[in-house]
Amino acid sequence: LQEILLETDVNFFRESVEPFPVQSAEMMEQLRSAWDKHDAEQLVFVSHKLRGLALSYGANALAEYCKIIENNIDTNPASITDESIANVDRSLKLSYETLSLTIKKLGMA
Repeated sequence: LQEILLETDVNFFRESVEPFPVQSAEMMEQLRSAWDKHDAEQLVFVSHKLRGLALSYGANALAEYCKIIENNIDTNPASITDESIANVDRSLKLSYETLSLTIKKLGMA
């Protein structure tokens, strides 16, 4: 987030980060749905998309949890559990909190 702000102005920053909560929430719902349906292909697809989005916003922990799902669903599916999905969800919520705090610090709230 700091990189985006350093390279742009406040208005561009706001426009850049505003879509993150909506986009990521939609992807999280898709991830849960794929998990509930035991749809490995969709789990990989959504994990990959969410990972890319997370990396774009500097949410590295979120990206790492998505990577674990993406990389292990085919080779070690037993390693992906309800806790794996919960880790993604918790990390996503922490990302929202970080984004909110950053926006408040910048006086943009």
